[in-house]
Amino acid sequence: MIAALGNKYMSYAYKSSLCGRKINVTNVGADYNVRGEGNSLIVTVADTCASCEGDHVDFSEAAWKKLTDGDEAGVVNLEWAFVGEK
Repeated sequence: MIAALGNKYMSYAYKSSLCGRKINVTNVGADYNVRGEGNSLIVTVADTCASCEGDHVDFSEAAWKKLTDGDEAGVVNLEWAFVGEK
């Protein structure tokens, strides 16, 4: 499962040094009635999310569905951190 990080962490370069790093993500509460509070997963950073603000994260469909108990789309509040060294 993969994710794209917002511009706070990514440089919009062709290949960021953060690509390939893993992040541990926890859904700490949802906006707009998205489910899955408490769900956690580890995803691999694969890209920059050009439309994401600050430290927002965009997920692959598989990662999103696991994080939100299968919800189609929405916004969740996250806690996330890099896992180990690359």
